[in-house]
Amino acid sequence: MTRIAHFSDLHGNLTPLFETEDLPDVWVCSGDVYPSISQGHVLTESIYQPLWLAVYVGRLVAIRLAGVLAWEVVWNNNVALT
Repeated sequence: MTRIAHFSDLHGNLTPLFETEDLPDVWVCSGDVYPSISQGHVLTESIYQPLWLAVYVGRLVAIRLAGVLAWEVVWNNNVALT
């Protein structure tokens, strides 16, 4: 059986991802992972969110996402990966 875990609306708080005991086979992210400093101003967020991601992605991948398929629904207030 495939274990699927969903997360959304973290707004930069990655703590819930690190509180899961077992890793799923697939992570599904439906948006609002990154913090927002402008309440959605695309130019501001397109600069800020990739910088935030660069700081936290290594830790996130090493601890939670390594070897696990991850799928993100884009354009739900996230601009870092688009």
